[in-house]
Amino acid sequence: AAAADSQPHMDGEMISQTGFLVLQPCPERFSELWVLCSGSDRPMKLDDWKHFEQGFFTIYFDSGEELADHGGGCGLGWHELKPEYNFTVRYCKRPLFDGLSPKNAAVVHFACAKPWDWAQKNFSPAPYVKMYLEFAKAAGIVWKTVECSADRARDRVNQDKMREIQARGGLG
Repeated sequence: AAAADSQPHMDGEMISQTGFLVLQPCPERFSELWVLCSGSDRPMKLDDWKHFEQGFFTIYFDSGEELADHGGGCGLGWHELKPEYNFTVRYCKRPLFDGLSPKNAAVVHFACAKPWDWAQKNFSPAPYVKMYLEFAKAAGIVWKTVECSADRARDRVNQDKMREIQARGGLG
């Protein structure tokens, strides 16, 4: 189960937001995913899928044609979680989150707006940073700024892809 991604350009297509997933453990499924994601026969790297790992997981659970040559996906489909299970602070003004706030959300997600990451902290609205700091203090978490290396790696991949597109003369 996953909440839908909030990006409006998805034209109503369900793309799973993999920042918060609920999965039923299964050794067979883990083995399939391991081979498709990291094995030598993998179709492509996760960063090469449309919408990255979110697109891959959506295709896998929906048995998308992109995996037909690799044994297909599992075909279980998605149980869509309500938006309050993935309230994304950076995109809190998007229609998906109308009527939601941290006060009535079950999960607050700092996707691309992590207040503890120096490169993303300014993308998180101040009230949410304050909320996070209060939570961290109450939980006894010592505050320090860290770099989110996975996010930085994705940023570098995206920058490389943009340079390739520009070198080929753009999108057109």
